[in-house]
Amino acid sequence: MVADPALYPYSTYSKLINTVSQGSWSTAGQKIIWEFDVESAGYYKLGFRYCQDSNVNKTVFREIEIDGTVPYSELSQVQFPYTGSSKYENLVVSDGDKALSVYLEKGHHTIAMRAVSGEYADVYNDVRALMNDISELGMHLQKLTAGSDDPNRTWDMEAYVPDAVERIEGFADRIDAIYGDLEKIAGCTPSFASNLIYAADTLRDLTEESEKIPNKTEQLHAGDSSANKYLGTVLTSLTSHGLSLDRIYVCANDKLIPKASGNVFVKIVDTVKAFIYSFVADSASDYSTDSDNDEE
Repeated sequence: MVADPALYPYSTYSKLINTVSQGSWSTAGQKIIWEFDVESAGYYKLGFRYCQDSNVNKTVFREIEIDGTVPYSELSQVQFPYTGSSKYENLVVSDGDKALSVYLEKGHHTIAMRAVSGEYADVYNDVRALMNDISELGMHLQKLTAGSDDPNRTWDMEAYVPDAVERIEGFADRIDAIYGDLEKIAGCTPSFASNLIYAADTLRDLTEESEKIPNKTEQLHAGDSSANKYLGTVLTSLTSHGLSLDRIYVCANDKLIPKASGNVFVKIVDTVKAFIYSFVADSASDYSTDSDNDEE
């Protein structure tokens, strides 16, 4: 229930369920199905008025089914880019620069949208594998110290773990590569994955005093500011695919989808009306979820 006159349905005086909230289907595999009718057979465009602001500069993906099947490969992972905080935009499913049409017979149909990992699936696996490799090295180093970190003790790494520095530098390089992959997917700076930068910096700082690495496993995998802790937060972001949805458009090819942006003047007037209404007797009880079960 969102108070924005640009949403549909909307009432100044009653709360209406007018959007699918991003928190209700943010996990891969969750699916929502809608029913609709078309008056005549033909080719139709698919459009969506949506908001995607759960992770800054992150694109989320949805698989779209028509009558229980995915008619085109392009519909298997449709991209919904970041819109900005509480901002709604239109997206028309396209094949490059051209809108993609689906053929529908006259009558009753269903459209379903399923949350999918899309291009993040490989990145997710890369982060998981990297975290496991970092933990493996960290536990090996802890065996040297017997779990007791003496900050004054130094270690001959060439004698005990000759490849430790090389492995840690390799971890940092892998993080850089993962960050680059996310940049390609997002098409911009992946702000939601900024902790990757901190993780890489943490690892490279460790190699500056290689003789003390065994005493600093908390920076590697065990502490709250460890590289693995930073990677874990990114992993959580990669599994979140929130998407708020206001409207679905099934339009004949000669029809235009309405603009996504709302009228600023209308919003100002509505805000004033709602403010005045808040002083009306019993308005608090009236401003509740509409109980009329209006099908619209």
